[in-house]
Amino acid sequence: MRDWVSAYALAAMKTWPTATSRRVWRVRFALAMACGVAVHAAQPDPALPLPPHLVDPVAAAWADEREGLASGDATVRAAANGRLAMFHHAQQLLVEAEQLYGEAIADARLAAGGEAAEIAGAFRWHYLRGVVRRDRGLLDGAAEDFRAALEIEPEHALTHYRLGTLLVDRGDAERAATHLRRALAADGASAAALEALADAAIAAQEWSEALSLLERAWQTEPASRLAYKLAIVERRLGNDESAERWLGRRGRAAPTVHDPLLLEVAALSLNPRFYVEAATNAEARGDVGAAIEAYTQATSLAPNDASVGLALARALVRHGRPAAALEESRRILSLDGTPARALHASLAMQQGAHAEAERSYAELAGAEPEQASHLYWLAMSRLAQGACAEARAPLARALRLAPASGEAHLVAARTEALCGDADVALVRARALLKVRDDADTRMTLAFALRAAQPLEAMRIAKSHGDHEDARLILDAVTSGRAPERPFAAGSAWWQPPLP
Repeated sequence: MRDWVSAYALAAMKTWPTATSRRVWRVRFALAMACGVAVHAAQPDPALPLPPHLVDPVAAAWADEREGLASGDATVRAAANGRLAMFHHAQQLLVEAEQLYGEAIADARLAAGGEAAEIAGAFRWHYLRGVVRRDRGLLDGAAEDFRAALEIEPEHALTHYRLGTLLVDRGDAERAATHLRRALAADGASAAALEALADAAIAAQEWSEALSLLERAWQTEPASRLAYKLAIVERRLGNDESAERWLGRRGRAAPTVHDPLLLEVAALSLNPRFYVEAATNAEARGDVGAAIEAYTQATSLAPNDASVGLALARALVRHGRPAAALEESRRILSLDGTPARALHASLAMQQGAHAEAERSYAELAGAEPEQASHLYWLAMSRLAQGACAEARAPLARALRLAPASGEAHLVAARTEALCGDADVALVRARALLKVRDDADTRMTLAFALRAAQPLEAMRIAKSHGDHEDARLILDAVTSGRAPERPFAAGSAWWQPPLP
């Protein structure tokens, strides 16, 4: 993923007015005719329509800039073209963005009359067009833009960094190192610049230098992608044990690049996938707050995309917010079939919303009748509500589909005892003990013995006094009343795995 995505800004997004026009091509034609500017030249071919969620915003963006594009003041035109370029850039409409940045550059230089071009914004448009060209694989054009930007601001560290990384990719390690050292002179704590300079050293087979740079980068920001490169360099230096240690820490997280101009671009994005990817990178960096914000922004942009909602819900679970995850799963239930419903059922069960869980597991069992786990958890959701008799049929069907499931047999034994079939439960519990002699199975035997042999049931329960079900069984024997449920409240047996 491009580094501006991993360093995205969740700024307040502009709400583009949609009442201006519902027909984007008509608006563009009118703009071209009325304003006398060639705005059509930077637009996509009408035979290749925009994604639906971009049609109105793109039309509105052009309408917003109509006066600026028609201005007789080159500075105003440069700013209008630049804003349009950034908007297209944010939506990954890169051909259009490149052309619009070019218009902005031409107007900015015209406004400056060849003097102090940065005043009219030529620097920022060269820089951003360089990024776009790099993303499009136009390395010569990108290098040309970065050099033009450096003519205006010779000490701009990020431009030196971007030109340096580009030259590394082109195999010009010596010139790349020159630019990357200048980037580091301005920001010696940049792990990204240190990594890039290490890449140049690797290209030149200067392994000791590369190791020193990567170690400095790791100390500055221990991004897991660096670990893989450290392992490679250590291996080249013959340090196999160190290489293995670094391999154990490898991952995808890259050093952060803080780029104010690209943050401005990122804030204009209307693409939910952009934010999902940004959230993934934020999680990899350990920035949980930013990740949740990005997932939330994605759902606001694509409220009817169940996959985006699922991504948010799963992130909320991963980061200890199950109640919020359940709310999100409820929101997307009507948008998707099995994936959303399976997540909702599990979350509802885990949060004690057993009636909700039952409804979702019933629908899952109806949609996938050969899936034993749906039937098993349908039975468990009913048992959690004290509905012993209603749980038996789906549990029996689950056992027919998965006869070797020890967990289902254990639940069946307790359910039989709870429903009054103590003899059947006792036979099943003793059979289970022969293949699985553990605390849960012994407590199941005690559960089955509770009515017929209460003293033996108490003995077993007391011998496992630290077991979560011991108090359940002892209370039932003492009171002479059957428990309402086969497992203690809060038992891990009530907690389904997340799909």
